[in-house]
Parts: sequence; C-alpha cells; structure tokens
Amino acid sequence: MDELNPSVIIAAFIAGFFSFVGIIISKENKTSEFRQDWINSLRSEVANLISCARAAVDGYQFKVEDVPGHWERMKPDFQKMNEAGARVRMLLNPSESLSKEVLSTLVQMEKLFTNDQGPDREKLYSLDRKLVEQVNAVLKEEWERVKAGEPAYKRTKYLAGVISVIAFSMTLVWFFMYLDAS
Repeated sequence: MDELNPSVIIAAFIAGFFSFVGIIISKENKTSEFRQDWINSLRSEVANLISCARAAVDGYQFKVEDVPGHWERMKPDFQKMNEAGARVRMLLNPSESLSKEVLSTLVQMEKLFTNDQGPDREKLYSLDRKLVEQVNAVLKEEWERVKAGEPAYKRTKYLAGVISVIAFSMTLVWFFMYLDAS
C-alpha cells in the first residue's frame, strides 16, 4: 500500500480552512449589507419624523375650529409622525444606552403635542436638533461596529493569519529539505 504523504493532508486541511474563511467573509459582507440597510432606514425614519412634526407644529398656528377642513389637512402629518416614531422605536435596541437617549427624546417630542395649545415651536426645534445629535451617535457606534467586524470574523481573520504563517513556514522547511536531499 502506498505511503500517505503528509503534505497532501496538510494541503487539504489548508484548502478546507480557506473555504471556511470564504464562508465567514461572505456572511460578514451580508451582515454589513443588513447593517447598512438598517442605518439608511433609521436615517429615513428620523427625517420623516422631524419633517412631519414640523409640519404638524406649523398647523397649530390656526385653531382647528376656525378653519374649515383644517383637521383633515393636518391629520396625515400626525399619522405619518406617529408611524415614523413607531418605526424608529422598532429600529432601536432599548437596552443600549445611546438608543435609550433617542427613545427618551422621542417621548419628550410626543409630550409637546399633548396639550390643546399645541407644541412650542422652539422646544420642538431644540428637540429635533437633540434627536439628530443622538441618532448620529447611534449611527457612529453602529459604523464602528461594522468596521470592526463580527466576533467570529475577527477570530477567523486572526486564525487565518496564523495558519498562513505556519503553512508558509512549513513550505520553506520542506523546500530546503528538498534542496538538501537533492
């Protein structure tokens, strides 16, 4: 029976390992795509929320009963504002500290609309700016997470480097052993 060549086994192991690395990298790329979609969704929903809140506060300059059909014109802004607020809540993780800050600001914004006189425009605009700053902090944290990579990706990247160095070293050893044998 033929002798089993260790270099064939090692080559098969290395090929299998790098196939595994390829799978991990593909998963990491897909995860990054999902995170980018999440980032874009959060930006869009916060922009919708601010836009609708500002339109709604502008509508309060008239009393509903003084202008026929005024509520019917304002109602879509309130509906869109509520929808955007709900979507922002669904996109955030309430257990993360930066997300908690955003959620707290959303509650403050909603409270502005609970009295009959309507929201104070300056308070709303101040909360808008605060919301944008807080969301930017959440987005920055998420971007840092994407750049760093998932834990499995980081471990695999490190392991791939180590195995590459070992494989290269073994190749050099075998090469010089071959030269000495010749």
